[in-house]
Amino acid sequence: MKPTAIFASILLAGLAAAQEQRYGWYMGISYMENAKILGSSEKVVARMVNFGYARRDPKISLFKIPSQLVIQGYYISTQSAGLSPRPVENANGLGLLVFGRYRFGAPDRIGVYADIGWGLQYVDRLARDLDSNVNSTPYLGLGIRIPQPQGEILVGLQYLHVSNGGTNGSNRGQNFIGLALNVRF
Repeated sequence: MKPTAIFASILLAGLAAAQEQRYGWYMGISYMENAKILGSSEKVVARMVNFGYARRDPKISLFKIPSQLVIQGYYISTQSAGLSPRPVENANGLGLLVFGRYRFGAPDRIGVYADIGWGLQYVDRLARDLDSNVNSTPYLGLGIRIPQPQGEILVGLQYLHVSNGGTNGSNRGQNFIGLALNVRF
């Protein structure tokens, strides 16, 4: 089975299960750069488009902070600056993230959110920092949520670590930090 079909099957199954307690569909975009200070060896720029579903989930609440379980699928396109003797390289990936979103402040007012989770990613080509096509993706996010009459807008920072967890090669990994814009409708 192709990775695209596996990704689509997992995403659809997760979204179908999440629909039991309707809360909100999300769509978003991100711009991220590989942070050399966190151990990455070359500059890589990433653009991401995501689509997901969030529902209330009291089982993952921390200290009675309102929480959501978010299931998010994404497409990521990366471009490296190239390191001698390697030329500029482009890669494409598909990923699935599952994370908790913690919401601070009144639901009908501007507030803050924090995300923490994990996922998997498939990339179509190997890179200097990625020795495997299948990688683990721990994820953190922090931002502002702006309520709207029919949903909300989320603007924030995100951190995405991509590596094979030491299962193949040198496992340098990539550490992306960037801006995210998501809209719940």
